[in-house]
Amino acid sequence: MFQRNTLDQIRMGARYSLLKGRSPAVEALCSAMDVVSSGYGNVNRAANRIIGETTGPVLGIAGEAVSFRGRTMDGSYANYEGSTWILPMLIRGRNPLTLLTQQKLDVESMAVTDRSNNIKGTLNFPNDAAKYKTFWESVEKKAKDDPDIKKMRSVLADLPMIANEAEKEVLKEIRKSRSIF
Repeated sequence: MFQRNTLDQIRMGARYSLLKGRSPAVEALCSAMDVVSSGYGNVNRAANRIIGETTGPVLGIAGEAVSFRGRTMDGSYANYEGSTWILPMLIRGRNPLTLLTQQKLDVESMAVTDRSNNIKGTLNFPNDAAKYKTFWESVEKKAKDDPDIKKMRSVLADLPMIANEAEKEVLKEIRKSRSIF
């Protein structure tokens, strides 16, 4: 997990200040992580808003969030609720039903809930698959047009490459420093 405080302590150190000019990829990683960290609240609010605005007009169910329920491979029930599971999938541009199915979850239903987490309506699968498809396509279309989500998707898509470049730079500097002694 990214520990910004630890990285900030390293970046404030005298040794790092000597290397800072030779490690632009590390600085790029820090900048990307700053964008992720500072934009997290705005992106979550946008994703919540998009889902809340779409449930009524598309599904005919006034609600603020959605959650999925299904059976795992061992037969137990699993619930995947909005802020923990669904919003991150929307932010990343992934269809939660498809992803959960790929994870071998037999998705039985999607609940639409209000702010108090009371269920206002349910889609049952596979019967309501077409309604769900229309709903998620509408949500995804709005997400693609949202500036906060668009920016976050771009940064998250580039993050693995930026991290790899930063790691290469750090390892190169470590090798250089060891060869001095």
